[in-house]
Amino acid sequence: MLVLVNRAKKLSKDKRKKKCKMSNQKQGANMQTVTTKTGEKKIVDLSKFKSLLETKVVKTDRKERSEIYNYPKEITKELRSESIGKAWRASQRKKLERFEGNIFFYAKANNIEKLLSEIESFNKFYKDTFLRNDYSIDSITQSKDNAKSIGEMLQIIKHVMQA
Repeated sequence: MLVLVNRAKKLSKDKRKKKCKMSNQKQGANMQTVTTKTGEKKIVDLSKFKSLLETKVVKTDRKERSEIYNYPKEITKELRSESIGKAWRASQRKKLERFEGNIFFYAKANNIEKLLSEIESFNKFYKDTFLRNDYSIDSITQSKDNAKSIGEMLQIIKHVMQA
């Protein structure tokens, strides 16, 4: 009995989806009929926002996310999405985290000699690992979680390099 009720619910959902698709096709690409929670039907016209949506909406492709790295020759494009490429990226992120922690530690301890040697090591790592070498946050990460701390680390590096 319970199985029959669930099937009936599923069939009714499928019928609703078909009706919605048919009404959308009749009204055009920018107009859609939407049923609210109260059961009221509204027609939404997005044609007013067409130029805004074309300029503001950017779809990012997950494959492009790994294009910030300068991969070794052994890791071909086919291997980048497999476990070898993932492991290599993970090791690079761990190295970056170590540099970040050391640079903050030496800057806080005001140990200029070790800070300079750590920045020198980071610069070599940075130029070997990443494609863009402009000391921007986007050249290192596309993660919003890490952006703040990496940005602060890059500010310390820029300040020390300018002095």
